[in-house]
Amino acid sequence: MKTPRAIAVYAALWSPVALGFAFALALTDRLPWPSALLAGVLSALPAAALGLGVIWLCARLPWRETPTARLAAAHVVGAVVFSSLWSAAIVTEIWSGAPREAVNGFLQAGLAWQLVTGAIVYALVVGVVYTRGAMDSEARHAALAERAETLRLRAELGALRARLDPHFLFNVLQTVGALATEQPSKVHTALEHLSHLLRRRIDASGEDADGVTFADELTDTREYLALERLRFGDRLRVSEDVDPETLPLMVPRFLLQPLVENAIRHGLAGRADGGNLAIATRRNGTGWMLSVADDGDGADAASVGSASGVGLSVLRERLRLRFGENGGAVVETSPGSGFKVTVRLPVSLDE
Repeated sequence: MKTPRAIAVYAALWSPVALGFAFALALTDRLPWPSALLAGVLSALPAAALGLGVIWLCARLPWRETPTARLAAAHVVGAVVFSSLWSAAIVTEIWSGAPREAVNGFLQAGLAWQLVTGAIVYALVVGVVYTRGAMDSEARHAALAERAETLRLRAELGALRARLDPHFLFNVLQTVGALATEQPSKVHTALEHLSHLLRRRIDASGEDADGVTFADELTDTREYLALERLRFGDRLRVSEDVDPETLPLMVPRFLLQPLVENAIRHGLAGRADGGNLAIATRRNGTGWMLSVADDGDGADAASVGSASGVGLSVLRERLRLRFGENGGAVVETSPGSGFKVTVRLPVSLDE
């Protein structure tokens, strides 16, 4: 027993034995209840002390790892020793406080029952110890399995996110390269925006590897949009309809920007007059929605569903791994009707 709480629990487990003896003494020997209760406690104390030895023996002989014959033999001997010592302790207690006739009466009429009772109590103690050990073992295995699954999911998420980082950098460098050719005077400003983005990534490297507030994610995306506006100018028109309640909510890092990148690259960049990009969020009870929409050329819905591009495919896989059925992404598009991605998320990100 290592703690006061454990001692109290162990003592409480023996209280039924003490009460059983007290009732038996009160009924058979017609003792007053206080005297019977005291005698019951004194009778149970030796068994509680011997029970510590039973616990030690069970620890030395784990039932799943000990050969059956050895386990059975050890506990048969243990039951005989336990029952004999307990009976001897009770005889000693009677001898010290009762007439010799009472001792003789117990030896003749009660000793056999006491030996049987000792064996039954021994079996109960062994059963409780092994059951508790099995439950603890199952709990440990479940915890290890859960930990292994968590590590596996984090590894997969990390691998998916690692695919996004070079994809993002490639797109940004393409923009800077285009500016160097088309509008060299804006390259310095573009590099400043790029340095701000990279600095935020570096500053966040010691934090949660894949979780940020939506407010932070939106800040990064705005920095990226500022860079793209240098190239597209008035051709890129951005609107935001963001529910303030969604700003402190947690999202997987680098969730919004790839959707914005796709909208610009595949929906608006090829149009002479550019187009409109809309970012919107809405909270709804325990969930919330994030959408990115453009009014570009759109695409065939069937081809989008089978596409293997980095943006949508990685997004869907990250949502599946992290949220299961509580997260998902829906695409609405058709040729000439723009492109909209709506992401469904739970309110909290439970790591």
